[in-house]
Amino acid sequence: MKGVLRKKKILYLCGDISTIGGIQKYNSDLISSVSNKMFELKIIQREVGGLTKKIKFFLSFLYEIFKFRPNHIFCSHINFSPLLLMPYILSRTSFSIIFYGIDALEIKNFFHKMIIKLSKKIVVISDYTKSIVLKQFPFVESKLFLLKSSVNPDNFVLYPSKSKLKKKFNLEKKEVILTLSRLATHEDKGQHRVLYSLEKVLAVYPNARYIIAGPGEDERVDEFLINNPHISNHVIRLNSVSEQEKNVLYGMCDAFILPSKTEGFGIVFIEALACGAVVIAPNNYGCPEALDNGRLGIVVDPDDISKISEAIISAINRAKNMSLSDRLLLRNKTIKKFGKSKWNRDVSQFLTQASET
Repeated sequence: MKGVLRKKKILYLCGDISTIGGIQKYNSDLISSVSNKMFELKIIQREVGGLTKKIKFFLSFLYEIFKFRPNHIFCSHINFSPLLLMPYILSRTSFSIIFYGIDALEIKNFFHKMIIKLSKKIVVISDYTKSIVLKQFPFVESKLFLLKSSVNPDNFVLYPSKSKLKKKFNLEKKEVILTLSRLATHEDKGQHRVLYSLEKVLAVYPNARYIIAGPGEDERVDEFLINNPHISNHVIRLNSVSEQEKNVLYGMCDAFILPSKTEGFGIVFIEALACGAVVIAPNNYGCPEALDNGRLGIVVDPDDISKISEAIISAINRAKNMSLSDRLLLRNKTIKKFGKSKWNRDVSQFLTQASET
């Protein structure tokens, strides 16, 4: 019909967003935000699995390219990006890609380099990731769009009484240290380094408990707990937790810590901050940015066990002296910097730039 403005069509390629992880959460938030804009959106997920799932992903992509005929393709991982060459060559379909952190290190694949050169926009989730990309591809600076992770204040609330939450879990009068992340021997999330730091922490706070929450297994964690029963008695191991359970854990902890060496940003940091928790993050990679470079929490060398101990003790001391007003102020500062309102404005700006012809 003449005079009717058609919505621009966006095809979104991503991994399985039902799985747990910061990248999955980032993509889920981005999809939700794009869905609320004036665009027609189709999502193709690379489901977890082997060759069959890979073929399904490829065939779904081909089907949507010819049936949906997108104006722009959003590729959430460089590993999916070679698929973009076909629609680009056939119909000059523009595309954007996302870089998180370690995925941007040492890009040597010929097709990946070509994709970077041909992409219309490149989303980076932190200044750290931006610097990695620019170091290898200085000519793409004008294409870069910084879109840091966000936290939805409706999903993470501030519980007025930390002691009431602790009482529900039989942790009354105990100092709670929390790490919430998946465990994997081949990754370096740092739970084992927190365990090594507990000896000094327990000398100051003998009733402290360390909650390790998240799916997966880490041989370094298992080995430590077996060899150190006097400390393992102070450790509580949880598996996958729901969003509501996450909020409760953030709300009752005296110190949230993730001394990871694989984070491009670290969405769990801003989730914990939005719940009024005292947060400890590594002083490198993209993590300090989640703490506004130390203004919202404590940054520490993730390789220095002694410094980790000191940071945890300092965080507990700080938490004990924080009033509800202090915690609310911390939450408000976090939401102002990383809340959904700012995120939605940034996404709108990005979509405008990406969809320009």
